[in-house]
Amino acid sequence: MELRMIKSDVENAEALAEVEKLMLNEPEPGTADYERMMIMALLIKTYEDERYRGEFKTPDPIGAIKFALERKGLKKKDLVPCVGPMNRVYDILNGKRSLTLRMIRKLHKAFDIPLEILVQA
Repeated sequence: MELRMIKSDVENAEALAEVEKLMLNEPEPGTADYERMMIMALLIKTYEDERYRGEFKTPDPIGAIKFALERKGLKKKDLVPCVGPMNRVYDILNGKRSLTLRMIRKLHKAFDIPLEILVQA
């Protein structure tokens, strides 16, 4: 593939396939293959940043909590140590009650949810 700006999803897919092949060969820094791989990665990033700008949003705290439970195969009751009684768990998950700083700290520690996501308003 010629090194030039990527202008379509098809060209992007072709570039991704070529970069993947180059990565599998683990080129040494300073070699032509390494330089090509790095330039193509920048072209891909530039295209994807422009193409998908604004389409990916940071998850809301409740969505992140639900995702963490699903990812770990846990149930709502597993939130009790972090949030409190089940009625509070349901209130939190239904958006009827806000997370406290104490809950945020516990959820972050127990489920590895980034603090930046949990502290959103």
